[in-house]
Amino acid sequence: MGFGILFIGYTLILCMSAYSVLPSFIGYFICMYACFKLSEYEDRFKISAVGFGVGGSIMMMQSMMHLLILTDGNTMLSDFAGTTVPFFELVCYGVQMTLLPALVAIARDTGRKKTVFACKRNMVLFPVMYILFIVANILVSAGNVYSNYLFIYLTLSRYAMLILMMIQVFSCYMWICREGQEEEEEESALNKHVNAPFVKNKKEIPEGNGGKKRRKKR
Repeated sequence: MGFGILFIGYTLILCMSAYSVLPSFIGYFICMYACFKLSEYEDRFKISAVGFGVGGSIMMMQSMMHLLILTDGNTMLSDFAGTTVPFFELVCYGVQMTLLPALVAIARDTGRKKTVFACKRNMVLFPVMYILFIVANILVSAGNVYSNYLFIYLTLSRYAMLILMMIQVFSCYMWICREGQEEEEEESALNKHVNAPFVKNKKEIPEGNGGKKRRKKR
């Protein structure tokens, strides 16, 4: 269906986000492609595909900016990159919010109540996580006494969010895709069983007009 490709895209986003210089936007574009494939089954994935496309384009600009900082060592650009961190974090969270309604819709249609509940929980949890990120970022910039602990949250919150999304995508891959594959296999086996007598009889029907054998002329 596309959930496997979507999971691969999330894996790349998670791994490459650990090192900001790596092109994490590749994972976004892979997720965009997966959402276009999934839109055949649920129209809301078209919105998700657009979200991943926009998010991937913005993350590509972030990667280029970090690459310029590493190669040029421009301190002014480095300071600017520090001020844009909340914006890029907002983009990352916003992309997930475009995917969650699509996951809820397809999970509800296939009777996956646990997945529906988990996605709705994330729809409430992610805005709270982002607000906490902003608060922690402000306190760290102000030199709060708990800056070390707050910095841990700033570092790990995005990874926690991506892991939660990967769990739901993997759940859809394991249950929704597997059930669909099993139904196709059962239908194929049934058609084979039903058509078997007709195929056998078809071989026994002699060629010729009216099903009669032609006599050889002597």
